[in-house]
Amino acid sequence: MREITLLGLLAVAVYLYMKNKNNPNQLIPSKEAVAKTTKVQTRQISIQPVKTPSYYIVKKGDTLSKIARRFGTDWRTLARINKLKNPHLIRIGQKIRLR
Repeated sequence: MREITLLGLLAVAVYLYMKNKNNPNQLIPSKEAVAKTTKVQTRQISIQPVKTPSYYIVKKGDTLSKIARRFGTDWRTLARINKLKNPHLIRIGQKIRLR
């Protein structure tokens, strides 16, 4: 679980910018700036890893490069895994192993 605090950081940055417009060299936040940021609401989210499928079925317009990019790999890796003699020739409906 992580707390989202980006909104709080943005609020501090905007507040400091507005307060210190005339003195841009002042980087230390005032007590008021710190007090105002404690009122920002946070929420917790859970981040789940995305599972890559084991196989992909080739569709019209697909290339090995496009498929590789979609699944975060390289076309050479897919060609090697699938033992393709000609990696530039794949057919619609062909089952491509991804890992």
